Amino acid sequence: MQNANNDQPILSQPSGSSNTTPKDKKKKKVPEKSVEKIFVDTNIPDEKFNNIRDIFVYDVPSSWSHNKILAELKAWGDPISMTVKKQRKYQTLQIKICLSTFTLASFEQGIWQYSLGDISIRWFPEN
Repeated sequence: MQNANNDQPILSQPSGSSNTTPKDKKKKKVPEKSVEKIFVDTNIPDEKFNNIRDIFVYDVPSSWSHNKILAELKAWGDPISMTVKKQRKYQTLQIKICLSTFTLASFEQGIWQYSLGDISIRWFPEN
């Protein structure tokens, strides 16, 4: 089709088309990252102060509630505080905990994979 005034072709868009690109269609809604700090009221006996460690814990399912995480951490010792950062399907924990003698021995051996409840996680010293 030609424009009568300047002999330039007129391009028409097919009806129902939109201005979105294939990249726009592929974008998924990404949940916002959140960081929460939780304090636990724990009294640590003086003789266990040497068992307190700051630990990063990775690969905790984001579906786990704070209460479930704290309940599972009780198997390791006495949690003191926890910072939770959710990222898509996993969450990362920064915990301060008074480890039991058994868990402390595993941690001090440098074992980087451990169990939290029925899952396998990665844990590292905070430093």
